Amino acid sequence: MRTLARFGLVGASGATLNIAAFWLLSAALGLPAVLAAACAFELALASNFALNHRWTFATRASFWPTAFARYQVTALGGLVLQLLTLHALTAMGLPPVLANAVGIEAAMGWNLTTSLRWTWPVNAQPSAAAA
Repeated sequence: MRTLARFGLVGASGATLNIAAFWLLSAALGLPAVLAAACAFELALASNFALNHRWTFATRASFWPTAFARYQVTALGGLVLQLLTLHALTAMGLPPVLANAVGIEAAMGWNLTTSLRWTWPVNAQPSAAAA
């Protein structure tokens, strides 16, 4: 239960960062919504990885470059889901910031499942290079 709570807190911080960066890039700087969402997503991904690796899954043995590569792949699946949601909802008239927030939530279940089962698996073997 503690892992889920930590994952949720990290996710909330990432969603906040994502939404703020999306607003800055799209509304303040005028980037197209999908490009702004992709950039904001990558920024939040790096932040979420660092927090999850050092706090949420700190007790699970993992070599950080491998975990980061896996997290990137995991998050790309979430990004596809987020961008499809953003595109569909903005096409239906929802404001881009709200549509992006819904997209972030749609990707959360995917990210949690793959993080638990693949990025930081329980049965990972400790590595001397784990950091």
